[in-house]
Amino acid sequence: MYFDVFVNDQRVATVGPSDLRHLLINVAVYDGEISLSANGLSDQNEGQVYFTWLQEDLNETDSVRITRSRESEASEPKQTRNLRRDQKANKEDVFCDFCKRDEDEVGVIIQAGDTPFICFECIEMCSEVAKEMDSN
Repeated sequence: MYFDVFVNDQRVATVGPSDLRHLLINVAVYDGEISLSANGLSDQNEGQVYFTWLQEDLNETDSVRITRSRESEASEPKQTRNLRRDQKANKEDVFCDFCKRDEDEVGVIIQAGDTPFICFECIEMCSEVAKEMDSN
């Protein structure tokens, strides 16, 4: 099963396929910035592969629409990362497991054990959420 993602009635990507273990199409707001992402996770021989089709900023007036696609294949992913269990990750495989951005975008990314990887922006956000929860 594939999905077409439209921004302002223009198709920006076809995402899938149906053999993905996980597919997430997401509109997020963080510090007033709006972003659209489409990511998927697939099991493969040596581990898992994480696909990124979309990682775009949106304006407040943009409209987003997601529909089942009639396409028989997905758009070429903008990024593919190998997630190897119990192996040291290559530089190109290192990205924040929370915001899905790589070190070129967010700076240093740290790792606790084998996984997960997390950037300092996401650490700050988690810390703020934890403080708010603690004060309630």
